Amino acid sequence: MKAKIILAVLLVIIGITHVRSGNQKLNPDTEKKYWRFIKERLFDGETSIASKFQNNIGIHLKAECKDDSIIVNDLLKELQVLIPNKKIKYCNSLTRNDIENIDGELINIAINKSPINSNRHVRRSKNINGNQIYYSGFKGLYQSDIFMQQIHIQLNDSITFSERKRYIEYAILRSMCTIKGNSQEANTIFPNAIFNDFDYDPYQTEFSEVDKFLLQKLYSEDFQEQFKSYLIENYSRRYYRAFLFKEQYQSIKMLLAVLIILFVLALSYKPVIFRNYKRKFISYLVIAILIGFTAIGIHMVLQHVALCGIYDLYINLIISGGLLSLSVVTASILFVMEYLFIKPSMSFIKRVLINIVFVFIIGSIPSIVLQLAVPDFGVARMINFITFSFVFAIGRGFLLYIKEVGDFKIREKDFELIKLKELNTNAEMQSLNAKINPHFLYNSLNSIAGLARSNPDKTEQMAIALSDLYKYATNRSAEQTSSILKEVEMVKSYLEIEKIRFGARLTYSIQLDPETEEVLIPRNILQPLVENAIKHGISKIEDEGEIKLAIQKSIKGIIIKVYDNGLVFPDGLVSGFGLQSIQDILKLYYKGKAELSWQNVPEKMVLVEINSK
Repeated sequence: MKAKIILAVLLVIIGITHVRSGNQKLNPDTEKKYWRFIKERLFDGETSIASKFQNNIGIHLKAECKDDSIIVNDLLKELQVLIPNKKIKYCNSLTRNDIENIDGELINIAINKSPINSNRHVRRSKNINGNQIYYSGFKGLYQSDIFMQQIHIQLNDSITFSERKRYIEYAILRSMCTIKGNSQEANTIFPNAIFNDFDYDPYQTEFSEVDKFLLQKLYSEDFQEQFKSYLIENYSRRYYRAFLFKEQYQSIKMLLAVLIILFVLALSYKPVIFRNYKRKFISYLVIAILIGFTAIGIHMVLQHVALCGIYDLYINLIISGGLLSLSVVTASILFVMEYLFIKPSMSFIKRVLINIVFVFIIGSIPSIVLQLAVPDFGVARMINFITFSFVFAIGRGFLLYIKEVGDFKIREKDFELIKLKELNTNAEMQSLNAKINPHFLYNSLNSIAGLARSNPDKTEQMAIALSDLYKYATNRSAEQTSSILKEVEMVKSYLEIEKIRFGARLTYSIQLDPETEEVLIPRNILQPLVENAIKHGISKIEDEGEIKLAIQKSIKGIIIKVYDNGLVFPDGLVSGFGLQSIQDILKLYYKGKAELSWQNVPEKMVLVEINSK
């Protein structure tokens, strides 16, 4: 009786000691580090669920060694102190009454030397010298419940008691929660902790303080509230929402990304994307840089608004440089492939389809390579990248289609404008020619009237010459241009008429470069020049007048010179209907590539320079 009382007192003392050790106050830095350990082991950043047994826990042990029962019973007492709100019982058998007395979930443990070959044991620890743990049962990744756990522990004969205890504690404790985090993102490391390793590796582990902290907090009634307070106090309320409700944030992130893309498209639609560059590669390069900076902007915005990762400036610079470099390299490869395989003679639809295939291939290959080379780059992530590449390829093909349709409409409008301008130019030139001819007719008829009484024979000759001249002009009234040779013949007819009027007072000469005879020029630009020289020059002097027409080929085109020895040009611009008409015709026909000028020294002349290059 006394022995039982002493044993009970010892158990109470041990229990009180465990309670005190489990509830002792940690210093803030250690507690913060322990909470971060929980965050990196129990959560995957996708959901707010941390899986655990929702009801009481019963442990049944089938073992060949009596020490195993002692190890399990000691562990249960420690767990009961850490998790006082749940009953943790040891079951001697699996009878109906024992299971009903548990009123919760069962952990069934079998310890022997035989390996397990059943396919249902899908989870297992590393095999170290023949020692291995096999697990089965439901441990939810996206559910909060953990159901019945079946554990088989294979131990060899040479294992020590401490190693045996380590394997049994590891097997039971690891069945009480689900490790969901990512080993590459874990920054809080406790080398000997049972929940430290993401793989099943019980060797050299112990039930450490951080393990006890994890189980104590996980199975507390207000775990979610405590974890929420930790995230808000040590990060931010935005980080808390983004971390625990990442699934809901996906729609926000997608909406922000779409809005950024639409905003960039709206700003760069005409000045960048659909701009016609002199070199085709420049368009690829500029668009690649635009896409790179857009991706960087999306990355920065999503990181700030809804991304859980915490990055410093250095890492951001690396990511930004990688995105920009990837865009430029991808654009360069795409340009080379299109240059080699897409020919201008192909139909537009065929070119767009080939372009879509190239973009899809270039965008998909890196994700396939990463999936084969990087273990953590899963098939789901590869499929997401391939899907994005397909969507991007279709989007680029759609933009090319819009651009082609837009360019076609622009070409149609430009063609219509050119036709309208051409019709307008023809109408204006016809109007000018119509004005020149009556002007010349008026002057010629005045000459005939002046000779009618004094010299009837010359009057007759002049009337016949004028009739021949107008017959020559009216037969070509629908033409806008004429060869220089024909225009010179018209000038000769005109000069013959004027020579009859002036007699010995007028002499003329024509120098025509044979290379220029078939060159086409606007009609009626030579005759008004010669007429202007006679009317404003020769007719004003009493001495013998001389007219010289010289047409020669130059490096740039044609030079026309009309010399006379009449009165000099007055200061200022040359006035007169004839010269003004010629200036208008040159402007309409040559679009700024022809120029009319005049000079008094060293010789008086009117000069027309036509640039036909």
